Amino acid sequence: MTSNRMFYIGLSCLLSTLCWTIITWAVPQEDITFKLTKPIELADGTKRTSFKKSEIESIQDLPIYMATFKTATLTKYSGESGASKERKQIQVRTCREYDTALEQGYRPYTGTDVISSAWLKYPCRTLNLLQQAVKPKQSFLPAPEQLYDPKLLPLMLFPVITDFEQTYGYNIENDRYQDQINKGLLKVIQPEKRADVCYEGDGLRQYLTQIVRTDFNGDGTEDVLLYEAVYAYPQGSYRVFDLIILTRKSADGKFMILFQHGSMKL
Repeated sequence: MTSNRMFYIGLSCLLSTLCWTIITWAVPQEDITFKLTKPIELADGTKRTSFKKSEIESIQDLPIYMATFKTATLTKYSGESGASKERKQIQVRTCREYDTALEQGYRPYTGTDVISSAWLKYPCRTLNLLQQAVKPKQSFLPAPEQLYDPKLLPLMLFPVITDFEQTYGYNIENDRYQDQINKGLLKVIQPEKRADVCYEGDGLRQYLTQIVRTDFNGDGTEDVLLYEAVYAYPQGSYRVFDLIILTRKSADGKFMILFQHGSMKL
């Protein structure tokens, strides 16, 4: 009797799971339209500032605008060092090609390759992040013109050439940009009430541009994607371009870094 009861319970669970799967497949998922402040530029001159999530797959197969470069060269080394070390190279122009090459271990090595592949970094990473995004159910983000409030921005967002402990000498987990501004170690170069802003400190200038707001990690809360450009100042060849996602869990909360340096933080 007990074995029969367990059999029917198991069968019921299996049928329930099957029914739910069929319903999930049958009900069309809501598409999302993204509107970007910084366009994705294609080789044919098209600038995509608005597109649906369902269009991302096709955009990933289109050649990206790369200024004077026709393609970006990525390289992969295999085998032991020395004469036996094998070098393979691949030319990429679309996000599909770029993403696949990175997954296979190809990287830009020469200065020219780094510059050419930088044209692919913003559009391709942005498309990948948006492909995982869902429609937010709630938002605690301030208005766009208030986003760069230094009292909200975590100091860990500001770039350092070495590491945080060596640069600051203490744990800065709870520090904000405003703390450094009060000490005269950080200053705003451009007005905060703009689509982008520039902060300067420790020999670096950091430019932040708001790209799009959506839910990037599926927790129901709206996040914001920023494009970051960092340059050595007043002189130097150091420059870095990256994507950052900030989130906020309450109306009076401070920003937390959700995505930086190519990986999710929370």
